[in-house]
Amino acid sequence: GTVTNFFNFYEVAAKHLKGKFPALKIGGPALAGNEGFADRFLNYCQAQKVPLDFFSWHIYATEPDQIGQKCARIRAMLDKYGFGKTESILDEWNYVKGWSDDWVYTLEVESGRYNQKAAAFIASTMIECQRRPLDMLMFYDARLGTAMNSLFNATTYWPMKGYYPFYAWSRLVDCGTEVACALSGKATDGFSAMAAKGTDGRVAVFVSRYSSDDNVSESSTVRLRAPGIDCTRARCHVTDAVRTYTEIPLVPEPNGGARLHLLPNSFALIEL
Repeated sequence: GTVTNFFNFYEVAAKHLKGKFPALKIGGPALAGNEGFADRFLNYCQAQKVPLDFFSWHIYATEPDQIGQKCARIRAMLDKYGFGKTESILDEWNYVKGWSDDWVYTLEVESGRYNQKAAAFIASTMIECQRRPLDMLMFYDARLGTAMNSLFNATTYWPMKGYYPFYAWSRLVDCGTEVACALSGKATDGFSAMAAKGTDGRVAVFVSRYSSDDNVSESSTVRLRAPGIDCTRARCHVTDAVRTYTEIPLVPEPNGGARLHLLPNSFALIEL
């Protein structure tokens, strides 16, 4: 049908369901990319007083910042049309370099020999979206037998490198509360970081290094400083082209600091 057909369909369905089941969250439209369509849809919903508890949308990209910028644009669009309380839900995202000529390379990243790049992209995107006006994000996907599954080997079902950003993130969540975490110096180029602290004093730091350029090959030194905490006693797990959530020792530095070396397209979870 036409765009108008869809708008009318959504209006009838949303108003009917909301009237019968007021506790349900009603929303859509799982936008596949056309932001002009989104603008028209939200304008229509405002004009016709159509309920919209959440606005769902998709994006595939090669840079986490591309996803972060779209988070901001969608939120601004929702606010523009008076949907300030409507949740913004990114319910499909993954690394995609291209859908035709670059599709084979995309699959090599997602579930093939460059899976460490997928892992770093996932880690950096999660950190990016945590700091953006977004309510939920759902990775596409983790189904067995699909080439876009970055998490599990389709033959053995064993976790791949792309599984471990989700596991590392769960360690942050277990701590409970996000705390300030800042990058400085060269670390701001391609690096992302986030930290959380628990009521029991545990601290977890999630550091990701992502590069869309495969010609970047040098390792970088990351120096960790946490005021009032002895970082030399930390446990660190690294995922990169060689290691898969492998525990490594940190190198002690003066004043309780520590350092580690990160390859391109890698991430580390440091627990203090």
